[in-house]
Amino acid sequence: MAVSDLPSPRWIKVLDQSKCIGCHACTTACKSENEVPVGVTRTYVKSVDVGVFPQVRRAFQVTRCNQCEDAPCVAACPTRAMFRREDGIVDFDKSICIGCKACMAACPYDAIFINPEDHSAEKCNLCAHRLDVGLEPACVTVCPTEAILVGVSASPRTAAIYFVEEEKDILSLHARHPHLAIVPRQDGWAGTLILVSIEALRRVEAVRRAERAEGLALALQADATLGRYMLDVRPSVNNALTSVMGNADLLLLEPGQASGESREQIQTIHTMALRLNEIMQRFSSLAAEMRAGEKESQAETEGASHRLAARL
Repeated sequence: MAVSDLPSPRWIKVLDQSKCIGCHACTTACKSENEVPVGVTRTYVKSVDVGVFPQVRRAFQVTRCNQCEDAPCVAACPTRAMFRREDGIVDFDKSICIGCKACMAACPYDAIFINPEDHSAEKCNLCAHRLDVGLEPACVTVCPTEAILVGVSASPRTAAIYFVEEEKDILSLHARHPHLAIVPRQDGWAGTLILVSIEALRRVEAVRRAERAEGLALALQADATLGRYMLDVRPSVNNALTSVMGNADLLLLEPGQASGESREQIQTIHTMALRLNEIMQRFSSLAAEMRAGEKESQAETEGASHRLAARL
């Protein structure tokens, strides 16, 4: 597979609502990280009492932008202030937002609001500014039960795992979303499956990086082959050039041995041979540099392999 054929990485999130305890740590961290004003939120937790006494419990749901693949807010925005990045994140540009609220009307999750301070639209963007520098979103770092997770997928069709309890739900989800990984709900499975899915995404990203490195190596192989050939024939070429320069010197030292025109040609040959000899001398120094570079590259590759193996 060519490097250009590799799919672009895509950020996805996993929300395990069964793990949420309604502590609102994600809401607080989000407001602090993104300086969200009082009265509005980018992420919030809904709660509802379910069951019949005495079998009653309170269920919680983390609610925020779901980073739609075909985001209706992007289509509705007249200024393109709402846009979808190549990595799958639906982001926004406050500098060109006119506060028309078209995106709010289009959003099916009620996940967009107007900032009362600058009167522009905002929503969850997975803390894109943190992801871009290698950090996790603020909500992920503070969630005490790991109910919120993010990962990188190299496949644009990969999505989070859905958990369902009844077989009819599995058939319904498969019909609407055939690319999703859907498994039945069983006690104790949720945490294990989420961890497995994140681990799989990490492995996919590692394979993608390895394939990119292999493609770059193949692109440089032709140049490396030519360089090694030049190094192999260097002694023979040096001997030939030394002989040419020696014979040219002898002819030039004997005035009667050649006509004026021939002497000019001999002088040109002598100059060219001298220049080629300088180039071959440069190849001699490059040979040592290449050997040192190969040893350094091999050491870096082995170090990267050890670090990757430790992470996996």
